[in-house]
Amino acid sequence: MKSRLLGALVGALLLAAAAAPQAPASGPERRVFAVSVVDAYGNPVPGLTAANFLGEYRGQPVRILSAAEDLHPRRIVVLVDTSSSMQRGKAWSLAWTAAKDVVMALAPDNELVLMTVAEKVYGHAVFSRHSPAELSELVAQAEATAKTSGRANTALFDGMIKALHGFPPSGFADVLWVISDMADRSSLADGRDVELELARSHVRAYVTWLQSEEEWRRLRQGNLVRKRLAGASGGLSFDLKGDKPERNTALVGSLCDSIRRVYRVEVEFPRSIDKAREWELEVVGADGKKLKDVVVAYPRLLPLTEPAPRK
Repeated sequence: MKSRLLGALVGALLLAAAAAPQAPASGPERRVFAVSVVDAYGNPVPGLTAANFLGEYRGQPVRILSAAEDLHPRRIVVLVDTSSSMQRGKAWSLAWTAAKDVVMALAPDNELVLMTVAEKVYGHAVFSRHSPAELSELVAQAEATAKTSGRANTALFDGMIKALHGFPPSGFADVLWVISDMADRSSLADGRDVELELARSHVRAYVTWLQSEEEWRRLRQGNLVRKRLAGASGGLSFDLKGDKPERNTALVGSLCDSIRRVYRVEVEFPRSIDKAREWELEVVGADGKKLKDVVVAYPRLLPLTEPAPRK
């Protein structure tokens, strides 16, 4: 008797489910991205339009609705790794020279904050409308303070996430510029956590990588991590060479130009973003062929939803 009643109940539930109205299929979704396009020397490529961009999501083409240069001021955090591994050899002087180059190039026209990270994150200076002499002095003061703070292991990933929490949720083309050997020893977070937080924050990671004097395997891991963080978030990265200061300064200058000159690209995806996935974007010429010797930096990792306001 009980089995017949149970069977009847299940049958009724199945009929009700079949008769119930079905949820509408997931429709298209529009998002806006900050995209940097640079040549082989890191210089921005101007004059592109929507016709120059082609994209794909889950095997289907996306619609490029618009693409135009955006030259508005940016919010930028420069995060310098000051842990024990950075205080060996030439890494320290290279890191602070790069930090000074970034500050001198970007501070006059953008909202820029200089921070350092070892076991904890420290804020040192907020730059706005300072003279070159004042900027140089503020960077020197931050370096001196960091140098006297003692040697410590790096919680780099934790520090990056903390720095990201300082960005307003409504920003466009904001940048977290990390100067580090990427040798994280004590973070609770890992590289994937930082990737997801970058995607949710809509902040691009620019990474200046200094090769430490540790074993080759860890160097290789650090190299892969910095490329992944920059690539997934729409930023750029490069390594510093101790014997080529002119190259370093030129590369920093080119990357600063790519922060100033950003394309605002509006994209319509064929379906809504149902999980954190990657997509593809490339630049083509008038003939529809992919341009050679051009790097397209765009947020490859799509967050599930738009970021909620930060608390």
